[in-house]
This record gives sequence, structure tokens and C-alpha cells, in this order.
Amino acid sequence: MEMTDAKVVEKKIYEEGKKHDDYASKATGNAGLTLGIIGTALGAGAWLLGGNNRSVFGSLGGSNMPENVNINAYGANASSNQPTALQVMEKECDDEVKLLTYMFGMKLDTANKFYAMRETDIAEKFSMYKGANDAINAENRRAINAEFGLYKSQVDADFGLYKNQRDQYDALQAKYSDLDKKVAVMEALTPYKEKLMMAYVKENTCNCLRGQLMLPNTPVLQGYGSYSGCNCTAPSTPTTGA
Repeated sequence: MEMTDAKVVEKKIYEEGKKHDDYASKATGNAGLTLGIIGTALGAGAWLLGGNNRSVFGSLGGSNMPENVNINAYGANASSNQPTALQVMEKECDDEVKLLTYMFGMKLDTANKFYAMRETDIAEKFSMYKGANDAINAENRRAINAEFGLYKSQVDADFGLYKNQRDQYDALQAKYSDLDKKVAVMEALTPYKEKLMMAYVKENTCNCLRGQLMLPNTPVLQGYGSYSGCNCTAPSTPTTGA
């Protein structure tokens, strides 16, 4: 009875999860188990010594078996339901093994449940973290794209203004370059133009005869013409003075 009470107490304390009382409950259970074994041994000794119409084979001759023990008796009186001390010890050991198996099964089940709860908690927290991180990254990307768009528009506007001014400058510079080339060509050709003009004038005036200015002393004027381009002498025409 003490052993059964100790096991019930130990199981109750284990289920309540009181770690500091667990060791005390185990000590109490061990003490109860020890007392139960000692009591069983003493009872077995009394049975072996006889008494109450028991034989030297222990409790094989009686019929006062407890209701919660279902063990068949063997011996001289096979019709008796009274267990032997060894059978009682084996039954107690089996009960102890079953209790420990149940206790450790509960412990394992609790550990598995805690593990599943932890996995669920980690998954939920990671999902929350991932959602917040994704939202922050999306906002950062939106802000970066907006800032980059503004920066790009400013750069494009500045570059367009620079390109327009540069194009106008290039066009004006091209005109100046063409004008400089023309002036340089004209300056280079001016001496040759002058020489060609002088050669043309000399060629056309080489046969010219310069006339002589004469003052009339008589009514008749005689003389030569001032120009003769065809190398012919002009006939002198007497003129009558007025």
C-alpha cells in the first residue's frame, strides 16, 4: 500500500512539473518501495514458517489473495490464488517498470510538445520578421527609385542645357573656322591677283603710243593719235581751224 501511495504521489508531482520536489518524491518512492519490499519479505517469511494453515511452500495453501493482484499460484496446492513472495516482487517490479515507462513517455511527449510549440513560435516570429523586413526593403527601394528618378531628371536637364549650348558653340565655331579659311585663302591669293592684274594691264597696254599735246599755231592741226592698239598708223586728217 505504501508503495502504491508513493507512486501516485510521485506521478502527481511529476505532472505538476515541480522540479525541486521531483527529487523528494523519488526519495519518498524509493523509501516506500524499500519498505514494501521489506514488508513483503517479512510476510513471506511468516508464510514460509507456517501459520494460519499455510504450508512450508509459502502462501500456496491459502485463498486470501488481494483483489488487485491477478497472479496464478503454483505449488502443492495449485487451486489457491495466493501469490508467492517472488511473484509479488516480480509484480511490483513490473508495475515499477510500467510506471517508469509511463512517466518517461509523458516526459517525452511533453518534450515533443514543447519542441513543436517552439518550432511554431520560431516560424511565427520569423514570418513576422520577414514581413517587416520585406516591407522595409520595399519602402527603401521605393525611396531609392524616387531619389534616383529625381537625380536622373536633374542630370538629364543639365546635360540637355549643356548639349544645347555646346551645339550652338560648335556651330558658331564652325562658321568662324570657315571664315578664317576664306580669309586665309584670300590673303594668300592677293599677291597673285595683283600680279595677274598687272600682267593683264601690261599685256593690253604694251603697244599703246602715248600722244603729244600740241598747241595750235595755225588754223590747221596735224599730229598722231594717242592710242593705236592694232599697230597701225592713223591717217592724219587735216583739220580746219575755226
